[in-house]
Amino acid sequence: MTSTIGVAPEHLAHYAYEVEPFTANELAAIERYEDATGVLHDCLAWAEYGLDRTREEAEQLDARDDDDPTTGHVVEVERANILASFDWLSEWYERLDSLKSALRNPHAGPAHSQAAERYLKSQCNDFFRMLNLVRREACRWEFGTAGPRPEVDAGAVTFGDIPGIELDGTAVGESR
Repeated sequence: MTSTIGVAPEHLAHYAYEVEPFTANELAAIERYEDATGVLHDCLAWAEYGLDRTREEAEQLDARDDDDPTTGHVVEVERANILASFDWLSEWYERLDSLKSALRNPHAGPAHSQAAERYLKSQCNDFFRMLNLVRREACRWEFGTAGPRPEVDAGAVTFGDIPGIELDGTAVGESR
């Protein structure tokens, strides 16, 4: 990411809409954060789409006795991917923690600009959403299911697809 000092790159403009803009120090911290985490997002992209199979299905593929090169190590590869994902999430968490520290204003006043606060909240929401996706896929891998999957809309979980639960997450008043 290349930026002009003190000028927010286009992809950050909406965080500064009608609020206190980013400072030059905040932009530099965000640039370092994005450079350090870009590859992590690529590594974790599989969780957005889910695993292709459950552990049981992978074991069945591995047990096949044929010349298909895609079988034989499916369980091992999928398990290694899931375990590595938790390491990548740990690294992302450390980068978020470093970003929060780097955004702090060493001078008098608020800890950081409103734009930086919005950006940090957005990144935290992205992290927790991905953490939950990876956990869900790990459960689905191990047990074949992970229960109902709530819709994730703009960083907030909604429960519109679960009968008996209102959109705000409260239970319906009448019993079923």
